[in-house]
Amino acid sequence: MSDPAQDAVQRVIRSQGRAAAGVTRSAFWEIMAISAFMLGVAGEWAFADFGSKGAWGRFALLFMVGCAAWMAGAAIGFLFGVPRFKSDTASPGPLAMTAAEQNVANFTPNTNLEQISDWLTKIIVGATLVQLAPIATNFNQLCILIGSRTKLDGADIFVGGLLIFLFFAGLLWGYLWCSIRIFREMRDLLQQIVAARRA
Repeated sequence: MSDPAQDAVQRVIRSQGRAAAGVTRSAFWEIMAISAFMLGVAGEWAFADFGSKGAWGRFALLFMVGCAAWMAGAAIGFLFGVPRFKSDTASPGPLAMTAAEQNVANFTPNTNLEQISDWLTKIIVGATLVQLAPIATNFNQLCILIGSRTKLDGADIFVGGLLIFLFFAGLLWGYLWCSIRIFREMRDLLQQIVAARRA
C-alpha cells in the first residue's frame, strides 16, 4: 500500500509543476505581446522624423493612435477569451463526491460578464461580416485623416499598417491574458473552496 503522506507530497509537487508550466506559457505570450507593442512604438518613433520640426507632436499623435488601436483589440480579445463555467453538475465524474464537495461543485461565480461577452462577440462578428465594405471605407478615411495631420509622405499607409498591426497584437494579448490568467485565477479560487470544505 502507498503511504498517504507520500501521495499527498507527490500531488503537491505535480500541482506546483503544472502551475509553473502555466506561468511559463503565459509569461511567453505576454512577452511576445509586449514586444509587438514596443515594435509598434519603435516604428512610430522612426516615422516621426525627429530631424524635422514638430517631430514630438507627430510621435505623440501616432503613439496615442497606436495605444487606442491596441486597447480596442485588447478589449475585443478579452470578450472572446472570457472563461465559461460548466452549468451541468449532474455527472459526478470518476470519483464519488461528498455532500460538501457536491455543494462546491454546484457553486458557480456570477456569469453576467460571460453572457455579455457571448452577446457582444456575436454582435461584433455579425456586424463586421455584414458591414465589411463600409468598415473598409471608413478605415481608409480614418487613415487619410490621421496621416494628413503628420504632414509626411506615405503617412496614411503607415497609419493603416500601424492600426492593423497593433489592433491584432492587442486582440491576441487580450484573448490570451483573459483565457490564461483569469481562467487560472477562477480555477484556483474553486480549488481553494474545495480544499476549505474538505479541511
